[in-house]
Amino acid sequence: MSIEVRRVDPPDDEELLEQWTRTDGGDWGHVEALLPPEHPWQIVVALAEFAREEPLQTRMSEALYDALTAVRGVTRVEREDTEVWLAWGTPDGDDLVRAASRAVDPLLPAAQNEDHHRPGPTSPSELPQSTASARLTRPTAAQRGEPPLGKGPLIAAAILAVVGAVLLVNGITTGDTSTAVSGGAALVFFGGGLAVMLTRGR
Repeated sequence: MSIEVRRVDPPDDEELLEQWTRTDGGDWGHVEALLPPEHPWQIVVALAEFAREEPLQTRMSEALYDALTAVRGVTRVEREDTEVWLAWGTPDGDDLVRAASRAVDPLLPAAQNEDHHRPGPTSPSELPQSTASARLTRPTAAQRGEPPLGKGPLIAAAILAVVGAVLLVNGITTGDTSTAVSGGAALVFFGGGLAVMLTRGR
């Protein structure tokens, strides 16, 4: 099976010496090789963002490590992040993309089947594509399959946090220690809860 790879011009806001991308892999098989100045190659593998369960995750990691290590000119390979591998040495970006693509292609059916049985809309077509910064955007709560957070709890937590702040200020102003302590506790508890809910809803 042939693998189509081409060199592309990096975005203007990215300092990259080279950028190579696979053009025939679709969402699941997308692979990029990026070369920042004075840094090793970054190989971005989209499948790694979605293959999170064992034994598929280990199979994918081992296959990518073996494939990248075998590329001519590579002296060292490490996994940097969920979907990013680093390769030191003097390899060609074209060779890195082809090697990583050959490693992940046999795993695509298992990954797609795994995703099909996972609750919630988590297919790659519903998630952002990788960028030249070599990072995929964090999925939203809905994309992670979590239930939507209603507005009621958010409003209630916000109101109670405000009440706590008012009590804290009044207690400090009037010298009423118990009121200040109660207000401070309410502000910390409900304010913290509000922050957690807002973070969870991203």
